[in-house]
Amino acid sequence: MLTIKHKTVPYTFRVSDEILSQVEKEAKDKGISVSGLVGQIVTKYAKSDRYFDQLGFLPMSKDVLRKWLNRIDEKFLVEDSKELGSTIAREYISYFFHDVNKDTLLQFLDLWFSRFDSYQHKTDGEVHKFAINHDINMKYSLYMKELLRALIEPIILKKVEFLELTPNVISLSFEVRAYDVLDRTHVSTN
Repeated sequence: MLTIKHKTVPYTFRVSDEILSQVEKEAKDKGISVSGLVGQIVTKYAKSDRYFDQLGFLPMSKDVLRKWLNRIDEKFLVEDSKELGSTIAREYISYFFHDVNKDTLLQFLDLWFSRFDSYQHKTDGEVHKFAINHDINMKYSLYMKELLRALIEPIILKKVEFLELTPNVISLSFEVRAYDVLDRTHVSTN
């Protein structure tokens, strides 16, 4: 995927001294400049957080989620995740990017997975490999597996291979040929 480097511009903001102190401490702990940290925060807000807020995503304790998932029968978990993957998750792509195609799918997965503890997206030729560390439980891994299969396969028209499924991590890969990826200016006929 092509990464476009945008020009940065200086800009002045006013924040309380208490907030500035917290940001300075965080920047120091991360070993980056205050400007760099503020840039990361603003970028994350502009590119994802505001949309996830608009879509009704809620912050939730992993402990609460684990408890709820443990109460759900696996059969219903799989049924619900397939339904959500083929409908709601697909709608999220169109909300963020308007078109639903292979290119916007990859962009959406990067955006969505960046909200987890950690994730990796590597490419090996035309194969995209993702590893998501969610640190929740095995039922969540199963839920994600079925949701992702239902979301991805109808878009790429190929099978998704799940490499690792543990209580903490889900790893998957799928092929997207360069000529399969549509131009971002493509106008959807949906």
